[in-house]
Amino acid sequence: MRIRVSMLVGLAVLIILSSFVSVWAKEIYLDLKKDSVDVWVDYASFYYQPEPAKSYLELYYSLNRKQLEFVPQKEGYLAGIVVHMVIKDEDDSLVEDRMWRIGSWVESLEKVHQQDYFTLDVVSTILSPGKYDLEFEVEDVITEKEGKTTKELVVRDYSGSGLRLSDIETAYKAEQADEVSKFTKGSREMMLNSTGFFNADEMMLYFYGEIYGLTTSPTDSSKYKLNYSVFDTNGNLVTDFGDKEEENKGNTEVIMGGINISVIPVGEYLFKISAQDLQGKSKAEVAKRFFVFKAGPVPTEPLPSEPILTEEEAKNARKEIAYIAMPSELKLFDELNLTGKTEFLKKFWKDRDISPETLENEFKIEHYRRWNYANEHFSRTSTSRDGWNTDMGRIYIKYGQPDEVDRYPMEQITLPYEKWIYNDLEGGVYFIFVDLKGHGIYTLMHSTAKKEIKDLRWLEKIGETPTPYDRERGE
Repeated sequence: MRIRVSMLVGLAVLIILSSFVSVWAKEIYLDLKKDSVDVWVDYASFYYQPEPAKSYLELYYSLNRKQLEFVPQKEGYLAGIVVHMVIKDEDDSLVEDRMWRIGSWVESLEKVHQQDYFTLDVVSTILSPGKYDLEFEVEDVITEKEGKTTKELVVRDYSGSGLRLSDIETAYKAEQADEVSKFTKGSREMMLNSTGFFNADEMMLYFYGEIYGLTTSPTDSSKYKLNYSVFDTNGNLVTDFGDKEEENKGNTEVIMGGINISVIPVGEYLFKISAQDLQGKSKAEVAKRFFVFKAGPVPTEPLPSEPILTEEEAKNARKEIAYIAMPSELKLFDELNLTGKTEFLKKFWKDRDISPETLENEFKIEHYRRWNYANEHFSRTSTSRDGWNTDMGRIYIKYGQPDEVDRYPMEQITLPYEKWIYNDLEGGVYFIFVDLKGHGIYTLMHSTAKKEIKDLRWLEKIGETPTPYDRERGE
């Protein structure tokens, strides 16, 4: 590209100061090139209402801050980058040729080298549906180091009828937006992930999409159903996050949320969103490729606490801590506003950190591992994701994996049941779960643990005849 800019004077007037996201020294980025600048680009297409025959294309790209040259300013340090984007159609005809400048600002040079940060930016254009070739090039203003990547763009057609889903954008973070910016999606500021790599230790993959062609009714409420799931590259289901019904107020709705990836093994996956219009009965689905990895080096700052952005998220957060919080804590949580609830959660997890000298909160990580395990193994159906709300799920989340599990299948006169034994809990306790209706859902009928249900006649109630020894032990 070789666009020479001798000074950064006046650059701040022309540039867009991009946002920063910590990615904590991802293993795939440790071998950064010294003589060039690495650049990662991803994209998503959406319905374009002013011209339905065309589509709105959003490209988001990122640079590793360590590869940029920073120069001192009156306050802090600034790096300048020239960006050049070329888009050609399948006939190799030029569709778009655009050039612009952005800047990356830091308070001190120490922060540049402390950990891997990405400078993020977003650019958009309007294209007709079809396939295109993208050439994306960047150059450091000071060192003239260059970086280049190419990508095939598949711009989808949203002008038809029936239910349609846009492409999916994935993000590291989704925070409450204090002001509108190019990263704003609805009420959130999303730090879009152009690399496709997500750190399992950071727990969450956030996403944004749109749904079109919903059926509306002037008299009755109209609803649609969403399902979020993860598949491996062989098409095998890894995790199903269950179905969720939403009420639509128009033909188009935003799809925004997050999935917990902390228990997904390292590897490559497809995140799939499936949608069904419950009035029109039409269906649609879309998938997005992503990668899960475990960080190598220890991060230099603690995991950020996720803010509570909506009442629904507050309800979910309360649900997730209900089994491990004290009644007084839950009462306080209920009395706080959304900002107060966010601060409450920061302190809640910090107070329970079993190794505060480390930067990871092992208690929090283990809690959500149990939470996901409960939803995977104890849910009422394969898609309900309500294992946390079953007796087995509650006990597993509170106390973890039992030391021993004795399983007793159904016999002619006895109901199936399981006995979970915890040797180190309160000096040794057990829990009796019974499948009362034969549907595979086990109810806690008796336990020797404090503050848990006790029924000394549980053996008789399931059809078993207790021995004198059983009665003596309270079984």
